[in-house]
Order: sequence, then C-alpha cells, then structure tokens
Amino acid sequence: MSTQGETPDGESGGAPLDIASVELLHANEGDTWVGREAVHLGDAELAELDTLLYEDQDAYRERMFGYGLQDLVTNRIEVVLRGADPDGMRIMGMRAAKECSPDPATGTLFYSPSAGLDGKEVVYFDLDSSDPFAQKMVDDEPTGEDYFAEDTYRLAPGEDVVFEMHARRLDGSCEFRIEVDVLAGDGRRSTEVIDAGGEPFWVSGWASEWDDYEASYIGGVANPDPSSGWRPTGPEDVFPVDY
Repeated sequence: MSTQGETPDGESGGAPLDIASVELLHANEGDTWVGREAVHLGDAELAELDTLLYEDQDAYRERMFGYGLQDLVTNRIEVVLRGADPDGMRIMGMRAAKECSPDPATGTLFYSPSAGLDGKEVVYFDLDSSDPFAQKMVDDEPTGEDYFAEDTYRLAPGEDVVFEMHARRLDGSCEFRIEVDVLAGDGRRSTEVIDAGGEPFWVSGWASEWDDYEASYIGGVANPDPSSGWRPTGPEDVFPVDY
C-alpha cells in the first residue's frame, strides 16, 4: 500500500489519509480459486486441504493464498482508512487504475460452487468497464451508481473507516490499484493509492475449458463424489461455463 507525499500524521503538508491496513478476503459463498501459476498437488496435499477447510478455515485460506490463489472473477479486499489531517478530510471518490489483458489467468483452477458486513462500507469496481469508479452495492449487487456522487465520506483525525472493495473481471484479467480522491481540511486535493505492498492487485475471469488450465481441481457439489473432497479434474467433468 502507498500514499503520495507521506509524512507523520498530523504534520502540515503530510498525506491527509493513512492506509492503515490492506487484507485480501475470500468469498463466503462457494470455494472457487484461480492462480497465475500452476499448483500441482498430490492426494496427501489435497486431503490436507480438505481437513483444513472443515477444521480451520483461517488456516485453509492462508494455505490457498500461500499457493498464489485468490477468488475467481471477483477480488475482495478489506481496507482500513484513517483520517490523518488535523483539520479533517473528505474522501471525494475512488477509481480502479487498471492494466488489463484479454487473456485470463490459466495457471490453476480450484472449482467448488456453493450448494445453494457489519461495520463495513462496500464498494464495487467493474473492471470490464472503461471507467471503473466505486459503485454502491445493495444486497450484494452493484447498482451502477457512483458511491461518492452525492455523499463524500468525512474522517476526523484518527477516525477509521473499513471499506470492503469488490473488483470484478469477467473478460480476461487485470492488474489494478485503487486511487482515492482526497480533500484535506485546508483545501489540498490529492490522490492516495491503495495497492498490495507496492504491487498491484489482480483479478481474472474464466478460461474457456478445463484444458486451458495447467492444473485444475473440483470439489464440493461439482465433484460427483462430494465426500472425496478436492480431486484433479478428468475428461468426464463438465466445464461450468458455457461459451
């Protein structure tokens, strides 16, 4: 994560907004992951993943993130922003600065669909759009309305707000950073940048078929024998997306 012109909080001329923390999240619905590199796992490692999934979901998520995997189609990021201007400041808007490719990530796919935010501000970025501004969400669906069109978000010095950011890409893949338009109490305007420790976030849509992925696995209701947990895909498995 980074900000422009960063100096100690409250110091004149310093960044009016502090990016206190950035954390990748995993969707509660379903269990579908994608990676840019191939992850080849044997039976013992897949069995260990199944055990972690049911016994320690935090450890399971960390294991999957450790493999370089993240949610397919929608990248969810939790960001804590903190007011750092002695006169207060306002968040005027947010946009995703993106670099995209028509090619999806095809290293690894783990596919397990679902069988059937307190204290957070949830915003949505459509990375298939030419203008991926922060949209409002209602009932987990984007509305197409600019989150900040009518109401800016004011933060007093030391005050925190938690944003859950959903960045979605259906067509190909993107690297992106979130740019936050900030107005300081003294009238200074700046753009503060949210990223993954200096590196861009990324998100990918589906490939066309199982064979496009260097490694692919199915589990849950996608597996004809759900009790067996994760297993490599085979020629008998039907690809979930119909192009």
